[in-house]
Amino acid sequence: MDYALAVEKPSKPKVPTLPWVYILAFVINYVLMGLNRYGYMLPVPVSVHIELAYVVLLIYGASQASKWGTRAGRAMGTMMGLYIPWTLYSTLEAINMSSEIDFTTIIVSWLAEYRMMTLQIIWVFIINSYFFTHKKQLDKFCRVWGILTLVAVGWALRQQYMGFDSTEWGWLMAVGMKTHFVNGIIRYFSFFSDAANYGSCMAATTCVFGAEAHLRQEAWPICSKRIGIRVELTRLCRQLI
Repeated sequence: MDYALAVEKPSKPKVPTLPWVYILAFVINYVLMGLNRYGYMLPVPVSVHIELAYVVLLIYGASQASKWGTRAGRAMGTMMGLYIPWTLYSTLEAINMSSEIDFTTIIVSWLAEYRMMTLQIIWVFIINSYFFTHKKQLDKFCRVWGILTLVAVGWALRQQYMGFDSTEWGWLMAVGMKTHFVNGIIRYFSFFSDAANYGSCMAATTCVFGAEAHLRQEAWPICSKRIGIRVELTRLCRQLI
């Protein structure tokens, strides 16, 4: 009697999913920027909400005790090593006092910059090192980021071709006229706080998506096509800025 050998196909390794709390924190950041732009003034600066999101993500990661040490430890790499001197320099700036400015003003100003230029970047290193363990997770995150970017670009195109609405005109007349109408050129800002933040975000998006497309293990023609799209998007963003 012949017996058919049942050949078991090797199961594919399970791809870890990107926690919903990470995606939600990223989306909420964009929503808060839009609300703040159109008159729904928040009781605290947007940066504080971003830091609260970081804290939530850190707590979520630390709650996974079995994974926290190994994953978060990946943050201590070359980038973090290069960033440590900047962290030390920024910390020492707290004692860089001037006789013309009182101590309280110096500390408040230093802390505001220190949070954004130092602490937030360290937190990003640790959080991303913990949550991103597979390229599929990066693909999922880039899809969400790409959708939000298209919304931002579409909003800027609306400003360019359909004009500013009353809230945007009110802000321009009160605050932004000197910095957003330069030599007859309009610097569009979408729903961001200003054109500088919008431009830097679009530039960062282009760099990340371009690198991600280039590093994909796919046929070069496909990668080249994707990079071409990113280059065209960069050109369009420069026109808007």
